[in-house]
Amino acid sequence: MNNQKMCAIVIAVFFISLYSLFCIGHYGGDGYEDFLTAKSIVLNHSLALKGNADSSDSNDIDELNYKKDAGIKGRDGRMYSSRGGIVIPIMLSLPYFIGHTAAGFFKIIPHDFITMFFVSFSNPIISAINCLLVFLISLNLSFSRRTSIALTMIYGLATMVPVYSRTGFEEPAMTLFILLAIYFILRFKNTMKRKHLVMGGIAMGLAVFTKSTAIIFLPAIIFYAGWVVLSDGKERSSFLKGAAMFLIPLLAVLVVIIGCNYLIYGKLLKFGGREALGVTGRVMEAPHVLKGLYYY
Repeated sequence: MNNQKMCAIVIAVFFISLYSLFCIGHYGGDGYEDFLTAKSIVLNHSLALKGNADSSDSNDIDELNYKKDAGIKGRDGRMYSSRGGIVIPIMLSLPYFIGHTAAGFFKIIPHDFITMFFVSFSNPIISAINCLLVFLISLNLSFSRRTSIALTMIYGLATMVPVYSRTGFEEPAMTLFILLAIYFILRFKNTMKRKHLVMGGIAMGLAVFTKSTAIIFLPAIIFYAGWVVLSDGKERSSFLKGAAMFLIPLLAVLVVIIGCNYLIYGKLLKFGGREALGVTGRVMEAPHVLKGLYYY
């Protein structure tokens, strides 16, 4: 095993251990609805918070009873998460399933206590992966290994990352997909394999599917992808093929997003409890436009 792979493993293990050490063990706030959606995916194979009306699974009872009025009514009359994107609930369904399985061995502990404990470790793990991606991106930018490690430590220890890793924020997962998009664009730059552009486009689309406000990063990422493809120095047809390989998967994911919005919430641009046009208005009405963009 070479030194680069060893550094990557050490970085991943270090940050997973560190963030897990300070994990608060529950998934509260707005993230609670993502937890309930993941629960319904596993137990009822449904995105509705309460699952199927005729569900007989005793585990479908909300034992935590943390938020009685969770969710908003969808176009079919059932309650769905007010956060909109379904990427995070799908990601949480794996640790929820593991917790659901573990709960079978600890009958004296309430089922939801155990599943939420397992789900609460998702953001520490995602944030640690983000640190690993910063390291890999730095290497792909031709920084030295020492500089790449320094940048990773600054990102992982001296920013808001530790805070956002502790509970059910959307930002770690959104950051994960944005970093993946950048990583795949750089991989294309270094290998000239167009499959990396496809994966980059999908990753950027998933960032918007995770949190709708990630759309403000789209112009920068699209511009950077186009600049990298253009720097290939080949004929115009090659540039158009490269651009299409990035944009078509991205647009396909965006079409899926607005399709899900319509099917679940009844409006193409309604992301759970948020209207895309309403968020745009709030950004533009902020005392300072840059402050509004930063906040949202």
